[in-house]
Amino acid sequence: MSSSMGVITGGPNGVYETRGIYGGVSLGAGLLAIAGVFRPRMVRPALWFITTYMGGYVFARIVGLIAGDAPTTDFLMFAGFEVACLVVAVVSLVAYRPD
Repeated sequence: MSSSMGVITGGPNGVYETRGIYGGVSLGAGLLAIAGVFRPRMVRPALWFITTYMGGYVFARIVGLIAGDAPTTDFLMFAGFEVACLVVAVVSLVAYRPD
């Protein structure tokens, strides 16, 4: 999948790192978000996690734009999605009022 996006994963450790980060961490994030849907006491932790998780991505994308070459269309699509997720998470976190 990474090669279809122009990303070459080098060596066996690169493959394991990619699986761990984009598979494992993302799976954990998704499970925490789902827990926030079904368990009211998990809403705030899930929103905080999504805020920090997406905030980190957005920060890294901005640094990448400053330090790197012209962005690709894929880069811009991912960045747009991440910014949208961050905004929704922050707005939801501010608006959330537990019963």
